[in-house]
Amino acid sequence: MKNFFFKKIILIITILEKKITIQLKKYFKKLFQILTKNIKIIFKFSQLKYSKNYKNIFKKYFLNNFLIIYDKKENLRNQENWINIKIKKISQFIDTKLSNFLLTQNTLNILEIFITLNNLFIIYPKKKITFEKFKKYQKKNNKFELYHWIYSIILGKKQHSIFILKNLKKYNIPLKNIIQCFKNFIITILKIKNKEITLLNYSQFFIFNTHINFKKIYDFSIKNNIQKIYSSIKLLKIIDYYITINKISNIWIYLQILSITLY
Repeated sequence: MKNFFFKKIILIITILEKKITIQLKKYFKKLFQILTKNIKIIFKFSQLKYSKNYKNIFKKYFLNNFLIIYDKKENLRNQENWINIKIKKISQFIDTKLSNFLLTQNTLNILEIFITLNNLFIIYPKKKITFEKFKKYQKKNNKFELYHWIYSIILGKKQHSIFILKNLKKYNIPLKNIIQCFKNFIITILKIKNKEITLLNYSQFFIFNTHINFKKIYDFSIKNNIQKIYSSIKLLKIIDYYITINKISNIWIYLQILSITLY
């Protein structure tokens, strides 16, 4: 993550190996060559078990410019703690109803929620933010990303997935990106079914840089039969045809159908 206004850079590196290999050490050596005091590294290991020896290896290459997250449960607990601390800090500026609502939200949309709150604090600098104000602002300014659309399909929320698609259209998300995202989604499903993609090699970049948890997409892939997937592929071919003849309105209609095909 790099921000134009700040010098510091955070590199988040996910490593799927179960142990630190010679190849990994070579990789660390290359990373060390680009390391400066303004670069911090977070290593996320989903398979590696804690070892003091491993920690010493990291210190050798990265001094104290790193953080290690060993397991997903610990990471989720840290996220929950962070959210609770944040809510506690702003509790005097929001009403109880909004505070309770924030505590029920998952980590997928928490960043967007806090961006919304920051904007509301600017709009109402000396007033308490109510749940009603929050929802009204969110409804008016809600902008979805491609991963929201795919995630709503995975969760089986038909109306919501169509609503998100219309929102993507409203905010002029390029049609080619939306279509490519769904194509990558289908390809990923097929590869999971064929065991070409597993937990060890899954990446968010498979679905147009879309942040979807592997367990969610794995369960969704397994429960969907091949006929439904082929129906989606046929619809994609129809969409490709309408692109060639520039029938944009037809494309959006078929994208809506595509949103509910895999249920």
